[in-house]
Amino acid sequence: MASSAGQLELAILRAQLDTFERQFYRTVGPCYVAIDDARAQAAGLRARFMPSAHRESQAARARARASAEECANALHRNAGDPEKLRRLHHDLARAFHPDLVTDPERAVLREQLMTEANLAYHEGDLGRLEVLERALDRDENGDAARQLAELARSPIAQLREQAEYAARHDRDLLAELAGYRRKLAVEARDRGASLPPSTPRPMRLTARALGDWIIVLLVTIPYKHFRARMVYAIHDEAEGAESHFG
Repeated sequence: MASSAGQLELAILRAQLDTFERQFYRTVGPCYVAIDDARAQAAGLRARFMPSAHRESQAARARARASAEECANALHRNAGDPEKLRRLHHDLARAFHPDLVTDPERAVLREQLMTEANLAYHEGDLGRLEVLERALDRDENGDAARQLAELARSPIAQLREQAEYAARHDRDLLAELAGYRRKLAVEARDRGASLPPSTPRPMRLTARALGDWIIVLLVTIPYKHFRARMVYAIHDEAEGAESHFG
């Protein structure tokens, strides 16, 4: 049974988000881990002299562990068996070859899928090939459209959209976020026990990054029109991300 256009679009978006997510956790993830670790150490110092701060120290340690585990899990990739990689890439190439369809829209989508599959194969990324393989599943209930809409609302999808918008204005969202968080981590370690307590509700690093990007924009963008447009758009998206994925 041929994959629907919705299934093909969903597979492409999943593969693209998988790539961007790994870039995010490689570039920015360790910076969040560092500052959460610094806050945990500061809370631990306060707890040594203030028994009332014991609960805060426990929460800070738990958050630091959660951040480190989230980052490690996102970057973990099992070493792909070369034969399995080759076989899966071959199967996808046969299934998604553009010449197998006459509809121009599906042909374009299949070309995009082939590009993603070829990149994953050359990088030895079995996980991304498996993501693309899901497009071969049967869409019995027309569920692809719902999944596509839901995925587009996720924090990582919104963050990628903002990264692309920033790139069109010669800005590197991931590099700027990493720089901002590194600076905060250094300041946090310098302040030690005097660092104010921070007990926000748990959020994934991608959702936290959406909020941080607002701050980076407010601090660095000199152009009022561009700043207002970006800040209002991201603020709405960040609120939506927290309500759905917080």
